[in-house]
Amino acid sequence: MNQLVLEGHLLVGIVASIIGQKDIHIVHKRLDWERMYRLADYHKVANIVYLGILGNGEALPERWRDLFSNRYRESLMYQETFEDSVKEVLACLDMYEIPCTVISKGEVRLLYPLPETSDRGSLRIILDSESYILAKGFLIDLGYETVEIFKGAGECCQRTGAEGGVIQASAF
Repeated sequence: MNQLVLEGHLLVGIVASIIGQKDIHIVHKRLDWERMYRLADYHKVANIVYLGILGNGEALPERWRDLFSNRYRESLMYQETFEDSVKEVLACLDMYEIPCTVISKGEVRLLYPLPETSDRGSLRIILDSESYILAKGFLIDLGYETVEIFKGAGECCQRTGAEGGVIQASAF
């Protein structure tokens, strides 16, 4: 149990140091890197942890360095694919003259000193009831699947394969 607390504390310290742009001191002895990776991946901060272990990677086993690195590369590519997805969805809605209100397009990510350390944004749109049904059909045609339904408030759709971002659509 103490080991789990230590790893959780270390994970929080690494993330806080990267976001706060402070020096990091990682003690590598007795760390269970599998548990660290699973914990970081579960909390969606494996990409940030990679930045923290970058200079201290000599004590990190190759397998775990590669897994952290993959998450970091995914976060770098996410912004570009997300922007393309937003353009594609909004162009489709515009082409078929479906009125919608865009609440957010995930620009908060660009305000971070290192955009890859931010949370993955989503496109949030509001549509009227009739347009909602049409827009949902277009999202399905574009490869999106419903991930979560918000009772009385719309749904969250994500492109199959988890690439391309998240679309949250609501009807009024």
